[in-house]
Amino acid sequence: MKIGPGCGDHTICFGDDVRWLFYMTAGEARPQLPDKYNDKVVTAKNWSDAAVCLYEHSQFAKLLAKVEPKGGVKLRGEDRKKTSSIRPC
Repeated sequence: MKIGPGCGDHTICFGDDVRWLFYMTAGEARPQLPDKYNDKVVTAKNWSDAAVCLYEHSQFAKLLAKVEPKGGVKLRGEDRKKTSSIRPC
């Protein structure tokens, strides 16, 4: 599955290519998320679920997220301040 234009190997452009993150991490254990997300995605069974959960509840078509090498997700762009609205799946 292709990665959006301008995205690096570990950077996901949320939008048409959001499923790339889902398939890339399918079956892996959910890595530690930043503290402000851990209590909001407790229903996720694995990282795939958590990633989709973050995407579905962000409601930002152009939101960018970077998967950190040690696990977790780093939100980037102008919408990063709006992620407090994320709720459990």
